[in-house]
Amino acid sequence: FDEALYFALELLALNKNRAMSYYRIGMIYADLERYDDAIRSMSRAHELEPQDLKYMEAYAQALGYKGLYEKEIEFLESQLRKCRGRVDVKQLHYHLGHACYDTFRFRDALYHYNIAREVLPDFRDDIDWDIAVVHLASGNLMRGWEGYQMRRLCHFSRLDPAIPVWDGEQDIEGKTLLVTAEQGLGDEILFATCLPELQKSGARISLECDERLHPVFRRSFPDIQLLRRDDGASYLCDADYFIPSGSLPILYRQRHEDFPGRLRVLETDITKRQYWKKRLAGLSDKPKVGVMWKSSITGKKRSFSNTNIQNWLPVLSLKGIDYINLQYSDADNDIEWLQTRHNIKLHKFEELDLYNDIDGQLALIDELDLVISICSCVYDFSGALGKETWLLLYRAEWITLGTGKIPWFPSVRICQAVGYTGGQEFQFLRNQLIRKFSLAEKIHPDTAGMKGEI
Repeated sequence: FDEALYFALELLALNKNRAMSYYRIGMIYADLERYDDAIRSMSRAHELEPQDLKYMEAYAQALGYKGLYEKEIEFLESQLRKCRGRVDVKQLHYHLGHACYDTFRFRDALYHYNIAREVLPDFRDDIDWDIAVVHLASGNLMRGWEGYQMRRLCHFSRLDPAIPVWDGEQDIEGKTLLVTAEQGLGDEILFATCLPELQKSGARISLECDERLHPVFRRSFPDIQLLRRDDGASYLCDADYFIPSGSLPILYRQRHEDFPGRLRVLETDITKRQYWKKRLAGLSDKPKVGVMWKSSITGKKRSFSNTNIQNWLPVLSLKGIDYINLQYSDADNDIEWLQTRHNIKLHKFEELDLYNDIDGQLALIDELDLVISICSCVYDFSGALGKETWLLLYRAEWITLGTGKIPWFPSVRICQAVGYTGGQEFQFLRNQLIRKFSLAEKIHPDTAGMKGEI
């Protein structure tokens, strides 16, 4: 991207009045996660050709990548007013639907998605999926789960096994049911919370899952046969029916009352727990807090949840806590920066491969006093263990199901921000840590705008 940016800037120098040049540079900046620069470039492209729909959309998206949702909504609404007679501009309703969802304006999101659904017939399946997510986020579970089935049409290209799908109507007692995996590690654990209810059906269950989860799933669900994901084994499974794991909630989580409130879903290895208990005790007698600040999935699609380690300084600078790295990718530079620039020790255990050894990571988490994480599989890990977890959210998320909590994992507490906050959420977390562990530190007063149940 750096080389592409260099040549794009060279071309721009030849003619600084070409909107397309600014647009291309803005796209490169967005890919580099330089969102302020992307906003400036896209703004200039729109200024040069204000009637071009492509530049309207690009500028709005750049604002969204930065988390400037209010500005994004204001801009999109202004363009719809200015171009009221243009049919093509109605496509902006789709972007408005996203921005309204991000900011908890669910009724407005549905309004804009339904307009977009009519003007963008080729994207109707995707928009129906978006509508389902809004229903889930607002707590309308049955309508949400019904629409959630659209994910298999617009988000997954994998073929289904050549056996009948089970929709809950057929009697499967004594039959073999294949549960196929989908989405990421965190989703596999989230949907696995429905397995205890599924086991009551009397079926022989074969569960397809990421091989890294096999040790903990074998321990937690000893009566379920485990199959490796994506190696074709599931298609050779002698099953009578199959069901995608993401379709289990429509059968077992139709109402909020259907969430059983189990604090613990997974069981960790006792020997590994004892190792980590001793290892952590060797650091000091301070509380042990695990932190996860950035997903391995970077770029525009995760811009709303990934955080910068620099913003964590109010939290990590607290002297009365041992902080433990749970970041499984791209952590070394951030850890070194904390140590060399701020003399902050973020403990990383070289003997543990956080990416591949999920069983070891779970045992480590089980011995911590607290986990603080962005929306990633780490919060699913700690939540499934019943570990107290503080989850940083920066927009509406369907996993809350309209409750302001995480019904799947009762031990998880939410620290809710909306879009770009300038780092206020970390001062809020600092205050909460001081209170929780009775630290001899001063409480900062300027966090009144934060929401959360921590």
